[in-house]
Amino acid sequence: MTYNDLLSTLSEDARVWIYPVDKKLTASEALNIETSLNQFIQNWHSHGRKVTAEATILYDRFIVIGAEIPESEISGCGIDASVHAVEAIGNQSGFSVLTGLTVFFKDQNGSIQHVTRSQFRSSVRNGEITGDTLVIDPSITQISQLKEGSFEVPAGSSWHATVFRIPPKTN
Repeated sequence: MTYNDLLSTLSEDARVWIYPVDKKLTASEALNIETSLNQFIQNWHSHGRKVTAEATILYDRFIVIGAEIPESEISGCGIDASVHAVEAIGNQSGFSVLTGLTVFFKDQNGSIQHVTRSQFRSSVRNGEITGDTLVIDPSITQISQLKEGSFEVPAGSSWHATVFRIPPKTN
């Protein structure tokens, strides 16, 4: 998948936050979530300055918010406001945001799976996860990283390779 057309009104240096959710969202749920996110974005300010932002949902599993304030930074309070907005939307929509201790990957059918780090490590040892397995990295922080393909990469070419001792990609 190419991400070049996502969050297209923002600069390459804009910040991005990716919130993985604990279930696959239905089309209806995704639409309601995007509507709620857009309502938040219309009123989002950081220390009195308007935040320029966009939001989207990828793979029905990842809420992506890109944001910037031209010639300035979004404050911690501004970032907290977006976190609280996503949590409130989750409470209304019946999903939870998963922690950084969760690992996401695509199975052989291309479906997104999520497991604990311990489960992922076991799958690597068992040969179920290889250097060719596509992993999803919700820890990226800039739109440029999203657009250059750092969000979805072969496990053998990602930070997962070092942490979980995954051999390099084979093909």
